Amino acid sequence: MNRTVNIMKFLVSTFLVLVLSACTVEHTVLAANGVTIKGSSAELALEDTTLIRIKPRAPEQVYEALEKLGLNEYQHRTVLQEYIGVDPKRVQWCAAFVNAVLQESELPDNYNHPNPYMARSFLEWGEAVNSPQQGDVVVFPRGNTGWKGHVGFYLDSVVMNDTVYYRILGGNQGNSVTVDMYPAHTALGIRRAE
Repeated sequence: MNRTVNIMKFLVSTFLVLVLSACTVEHTVLAANGVTIKGSSAELALEDTTLIRIKPRAPEQVYEALEKLGLNEYQHRTVLQEYIGVDPKRVQWCAAFVNAVLQESELPDNYNHPNPYMARSFLEWGEAVNSPQQGDVVVFPRGNTGWKGHVGFYLDSVVMNDTVYYRILGGNQGNSVTVDMYPAHTALGIRRAE
């Protein structure tokens, strides 16, 4: 009887290791502060919607933007200004952040657009796609004015209360570089580097 119990324990533990390995192979899990979560807590963290999941071969722009995670326009004004090229306390800087990240990632930026610091200018950047992938640029409306908007990098989707949200890594989200959720149905456009 003990031998049967031991064999069953071995089979169950082997199965769990295989299942958990399969979960962690597809994602790197980061806490909100950008620290990688390792070990058994990573498997449990995959169910937490407050954590960031990064695919193993995520586009360079995702890693570049993550390096700036947590910078805010009050404590890091000079650092941000040097990086994005505008004073983050004087302008809406989400588009400037996306341009800087694209440029640092050696991808086509949007600086040649007549209004490169307007979020909606990214509706003319890259190619339009219907389904986002990690690293795509997503444009949202902001306020009631037709020209205002917000832009950032798509990380993943989360369903809450039957509504799909895109988790966006971007600048000027609460005056900082953060990950925030936006209702998917409000997206004005999803763009991918050509």
